[in-house]
Amino acid sequence: MGQSHAPPMDEFFPGVEPRFRQILAVQRRYQEKIRADLPVEPMERLGGNYALECEKLPLSALRFREVLLHLAPVIAEMTGIDYAPLLSRLDDQVLEQMFNSLADCPEQDVTGALELTVREVRLDKISGIKPEVLVPLLQAAIVPFYTSFASQQNQKLFERWQMGWCPVCGQFPVNGSNRPGDGRRVLGCWLCETRWIFPRLVCPVCSNHDSGKIHTLTLAEDKNHRVQLCSECNHYLKITDCQGRPEDCDLMLENLSTMHLDVLAQQDGFRPASGHSNAY
Repeated sequence: MGQSHAPPMDEFFPGVEPRFRQILAVQRRYQEKIRADLPVEPMERLGGNYALECEKLPLSALRFREVLLHLAPVIAEMTGIDYAPLLSRLDDQVLEQMFNSLADCPEQDVTGALELTVREVRLDKISGIKPEVLVPLLQAAIVPFYTSFASQQNQKLFERWQMGWCPVCGQFPVNGSNRPGDGRRVLGCWLCETRWIFPRLVCPVCSNHDSGKIHTLTLAEDKNHRVQLCSECNHYLKITDCQGRPEDCDLMLENLSTMHLDVLAQQDGFRPASGHSNAY
């Protein structure tokens, strides 16, 4: 696909990255608390299914509400939305209804599942906030429950995982890296932070391995980041080259710092491999 030029990310998203880092810090802090509250037994085998297709994600109304209270002010700075009407109405009964609806939802993509859940539980009616504005906040608040569950699994189970979707939660990746040393492609889950090895020249969404339909978008001013584009399914994947680094990168931080690449890929008509979006 060739090279492109992009303005600094702050020109696309002025002041956004620091707020996303705040969100990530809250999520990771609560991951440890949730691990202590909701311990799980590691799965012994995966078979052909991802873990949470067979297991129910442990959730806590108390912790979920705490995470929401910490995240709402940060996200409100980006959306300009007052989330107080929502927070004041989220009692345990409403949250349990939301959790049950989410668990029963057949939609594999968590963003899509939350959209259906908001409408089924009528959270938009309860709060007076539109579903498309509610979902990013709820999604951000549920992340530490997924990362807590994933961090308690036996990571060796994932060494033989050959699918393009996450072996823990079933989400498609939005970015990955070429790891230090052997340069193998590592995909990272945006939701639960699980990592797994995947072939470089295969699309994780549609399994296309026709080299004529796998293209690369690079930036002339940035040799360490690129976008892999699949013209078969029109999805893209952001890649960070970590081969010259002493250790692999933090893919969550890499995803935040490369939002300008999302803009460039989407301007060319490609979609992220997951319904997840960084933009609130």
